[in-house]
Amino acid sequence: MPGNSTAKRSSRVVSAFLLGISALVLSFALNFFSDKVSFSLSPYFGVPFLLIVIALGIAADVVGIASARAREPALMSMASRKIKGARESLWFIRNADKVSSLANDLLGDVCATVAGGLAVGLSFRFAGSTRLTRPVLSALAVGLAAALAVGGKALMKGIALKRAESIMYRVGLISSVLRGVFPWLGSLRRDTGTGRLDTGRRRRRRNDPS
Repeated sequence: MPGNSTAKRSSRVVSAFLLGISALVLSFALNFFSDKVSFSLSPYFGVPFLLIVIALGIAADVVGIASARAREPALMSMASRKIKGARESLWFIRNADKVSSLANDLLGDVCATVAGGLAVGLSFRFAGSTRLTRPVLSALAVGLAAALAVGGKALMKGIALKRAESIMYRVGLISSVLRGVFPWLGSLRRDTGTGRLDTGRRRRRRNDPS
C-alpha cells in the first residue's frame, strides 16, 4: 500500500509537470500566432476570431465541469446498446481528473491568455479611430474580453451541472467521429463500456433457477 501511494503521488507530480510544460509551449505558440494575426488582420476578422477563442475557453470549462459531474449508469445503458459515442463518453467520465485538468487548467487558461493577447493587439488597431490612449484602450479591451469569458462560464456552469451526461455523450460522439476520420489519433480504451453491466447480467443468469 505505501508503495502504491508513493507511485500515485509520483505519477501526479509528473502529470502536473507535463501539463505545465504543455501549457507553456501551447501558450507561447498560440500567443505568438495571435499576436501576428491581431496586428495584421482587420478588426472585422479579428473581433470574430477573439470571440471564437473566448467561446472555446467557455466550452473547455463546460467539458471539464461536466466530466466531473456526469454519472455512468445512463451512458452504460447506451453503451450496452452499442450507441455510437457512448463508450467514448464513459472513458471521459472515468478519467474525469485528466479531462478536467486538460479542459479547465490547460485549454481554458491558454484560451484566456490568448484572448488577452488578441484583445491588446486589436486595441492597437482601434487606437487611431478614438481619442483614448493606448494603455486605456488596451485595459478596456482586456477587461471586456475577461468579462465575456467569466460571464459566459458563469452562465454555462449551471447547464454543465444540470446536463452533464448529455454533454459528455456529445463529447464522446465527437471523439468517435474524429477517430473515424483521423485513425492516427489512436483509439480510446475498449474496456470501458459495459464490462460491469455484462458481469451483472452473467451473475443474474447463474442465480436464475430456470
